[in-house]
Order: sequence, then structure tokens, then C-alpha cells
Amino acid sequence: MCGGVVTANNGDNTVSVFLGNGNGTFQARTDYETGVGPSSVVAADLNDDGVPDVITGNCGPSCGDFLIGTNSVSVLPGSGGGVLGVHTDYETGDSPHQVVVGDFNNEGKADLAVGRVNALTVSVLLNTASTHITLTSSPNPSHHGQTVPSTATVTPTVEGAGTPTGTVAFINGPTILGSATLSDGVAAAAELNLDRGHTRDYSELRW
Repeated sequence: MCGGVVTANNGDNTVSVFLGNGNGTFQARTDYETGVGPSSVVAADLNDDGVPDVITGNCGPSCGDFLIGTNSVSVLPGSGGGVLGVHTDYETGDSPHQVVVGDFNNEGKADLAVGRVNALTVSVLLNTASTHITLTSSPNPSHHGQTVPSTATVTPTVEGAGTPTGTVAFINGPTILGSATLSDGVAAAAELNLDRGHTRDYSELRW
């Protein structure tokens, strides 16, 4: 894909995606449903999967005589190639119009700021997407000097967030025992040498 264009279609509650051909022309549009009354649109990677997602501001008649909206933003997760998933709507308060993306609390995630026309305010929606890690090891229990293969399974806590990528570090207290790259959300460390005595398993996702 060579870029593209996304439009917000207030009249039929959709966005249209036009994929670029790389020569200034575009392919036929593909339409995706949004919340009621999209009046603005922006693309940004909200779930850190490397693929742009689409966000619309759904403004009602307070933004214009011919607009019908639900005072919300719609988030459509991208899955690559210009394909979008089912939208999730988030309430913003009255007259949301322009949507801006930025890391407003310095946590390394893309948040949303929504300009509200009639309210003369800005609503900020903080990105709470995260991951859940499950750690298994075998044999368990193990004896001193025995190597312990361990597997960390990383799953997103937000639907449509995609498969996590990155590296998992296997940690015992302050000591890094080993690391492994995620493949389809799973990282397997073949040999982890644990100290004698009671050992606590712990895993940390490092992006």
C-alpha cells in the first residue's frame, strides 16, 4: 500500500478508505461503520501494533445544522492493508469535533484530545491499553542446578489490540535470567538457571 485517504461520512455513519496506487491515483473506496454522525477523522496507532487505527469525532447538530451525532468518538482498529475492524465508541460530552492524538500523560501511549465546539472545552481520553502476562515453567518444582525452560504468554487487555510484539525478560528479583522474542504472543526461554532455595518466577515485557 502506498498511503491513502480516509474520509468521514456524516450522512451514512461511515468512514471511507481509499488506498493509494503510488502514482497519485486511488483504488475504489471501502466503507466501514462508525458511531452516529462522524464529522472529523484522524489516523494514528493507538494500540502500538505498528498499524494505523482510525478515530472519528461524532458531533451532533450543535456542530452544524445538518449534522447528526452522538457526542462520542469512534475507534476503528487497523489490521493492515487499509482494513479496519469494528468500531468502539467512547463518550466525550457535548459537541465533539476535532480529534488530536498525543501522549498527554507521558506514559508512552497515544491518547486522544477532543475539541468540543459549543462547550469551549477539550476532553482528554487517556489510553489504558495494556497487556497480561502468564508465566509457566517445567519442571515445577525443580532442583538446584537444573535448567528450567519457561514460557511467557502475552495477551492484550483491549479487544482488537493485535498480537503483542517485543522481548520478554525473565527476572528473579534484580537478576535477569534470560530473554526471548515474542512470536505470536509467546516467548520461550530454553534454559534458565535458578539459584538454590526458594525462587520466585517473574516476567516483564520490554518493548
